Amino acid sequence: VDDEPDMRRFLVTTLAEDYHVLQAADGEQGIKLAQTQSPDLVLLDWMLPGRDGLEICQLLRRDDSTEDVKIILLTARVDEASKIKALQEGADDFLTKPFSMIEVKTRIANQLRIAYLQKDLRTRNLDLEETLSQLKETESQLVQSEKMNAIGSLSAGLLHEINNPLNYT
Repeated sequence: VDDEPDMRRFLVTTLAEDYHVLQAADGEQGIKLAQTQSPDLVLLDWMLPGRDGLEICQLLRRDDSTEDVKIILLTARVDEASKIKALQEGADDFLTKPFSMIEVKTRIANQLRIAYLQKDLRTRNLDLEETLSQLKETESQLVQSEKMNAIGSLSAGLLHEINNPLNYT
């Protein structure tokens, strides 16, 4: 998402070699694309007409359908306070303009790897929760079965004791 056509064209051309790239000229288009297309990552300019990059970060983080999307914020701001603010508002990474495309590609690859690992971890956690639930259910069934076995053994012992004196005479 960048309002500068030359910057968008440059980024799209360079990144399209490795990724499926969608583009938006402003924040509103970017939000709509993110909500409808479910991208893995958003490369987002800070200074945009209408809603700026920080607002978009906040909106994407609050929306259930986009809360896990990785966001890399691009900006000409170089001060530490701006970087901190961007990260606090939901950006996963931050690049200052002018930037090296090698650095952009590396950071994108890193964020996508993190996203993949997080998704894998979420899937494994769900599997573990399901397995734990099944184990608890099986444990409950085993406890019930052991109780029934104990009652059966106790009953057999009592019947044997009751029948023994009667058979003695």
